[in-house]
Amino acid sequence: MCETARNGALPLHGSDPQAAATLHVPTSLQQAPAEPASSRKAGGGRPRLWDLPHKYHCPVIGTCLHVDELRRLGKKSGCMPTHELSDFEVHVSFVAAAESRNALSQAVQRTLERRYTAVVKRFARARAPADLEHLWREALANGEVQGAFWAVMSHPHAPPELRTRAYEDVHMLSHQIGAGLNADLKALAETRETLARVRRESAAAAARAERALAEKDARLAQAGQQLADLAGVETALEAARGRLAALESGAELKALRARVDAQDQEIAMLRQRAREHAAQVTGLERLLAGSEQRGSETAAELAEREASLRALVERCNGELVRHDGGLEDNRSRLESLLASADAVICPLDCVSHDASLRTKRFCKRYGTPCVMLKRSGVGAFALALSQLTAAARVPGQSEASARLIQA
Repeated sequence: MCETARNGALPLHGSDPQAAATLHVPTSLQQAPAEPASSRKAGGGRPRLWDLPHKYHCPVIGTCLHVDELRRLGKKSGCMPTHELSDFEVHVSFVAAAESRNALSQAVQRTLERRYTAVVKRFARARAPADLEHLWREALANGEVQGAFWAVMSHPHAPPELRTRAYEDVHMLSHQIGAGLNADLKALAETRETLARVRRESAAAAARAERALAEKDARLAQAGQQLADLAGVETALEAARGRLAALESGAELKALRARVDAQDQEIAMLRQRAREHAAQVTGLERLLAGSEQRGSETAAELAEREASLRALVERCNGELVRHDGGLEDNRSRLESLLASADAVICPLDCVSHDASLRTKRFCKRYGTPCVMLKRSGVGAFALALSQLTAAARVPGQSEASARLIQA
């Protein structure tokens, strides 16, 4: 994704921030004269933002401050134009303003000093260039780039070579982030596929558990009826035994004894069947308990995988909103999502013909960047992202925002 200008991690390359900035710096700041060189870094103290060479303004502002915070600073200072600016336009406006002392550059200076007070104090204790370089390398290895970068650039004893080295390190870090994006996209696709498979398995397991529960209920009802029948047989047996006691001999006695023997056999058989049914009920209860346990484990796994997906997307500092083209999502929701998107990727092999046509017409009508893929897959998706990134970096074209719709 085109996240460089939005997340404020690194400067964009391949464009002229100074030329772009002249379009967006407020008139009051364009007319304000730059502070004379003789007044900069007075008394040998820490250099301020406008004291630094202009080539460092872009990486300092882009690395150390988020674009949303720049918007708040511009609004609070009352110097930003009233019309809506893109993230890139906000960034280059502040970079251009940083060349002199004015309301925007002073707001940035105060914010940097307040946010990175602890880091600046830690670096201030180092006076020798070797100590400063050691602190920078340590911060770079620990992923504490923002505060350390500002502390090096504003350190009164930092040699030009160290500032250049820090600038180069931050520049190369942007390339490393871009190289790692493909691996993250592949992991995201694999995780999404695994999540879909687990969801299908969970649904199948839940269906099996429901069927097993229904069968158990039916068998329990049958066993209950048989137990009720057994109670009736035992009542009849007691009556027969009472009658047998009243008889002393004769054919009727023999017949009654035969009937009693038959009933005893039937009772024994019913009891055996009741025991078998009780065993079946126990087995079904164990099966149900196992199914419920697997369902709980599956739900936990789904939650964990869902969190992993969210973490992968947020790691890119972007927001990916997906619409399946009407398979499960409501078709009427497609245009509302497209209206909120800054860029659209539409794989034609897994989206309905109607949804793809509606997406293409909508993006053409409103000028939303859109890439129509002949096939889905991680490679094709990464290529589409690179196309959107390249388009965002060409002068005169709008940059793709972080809110990306996959139709």
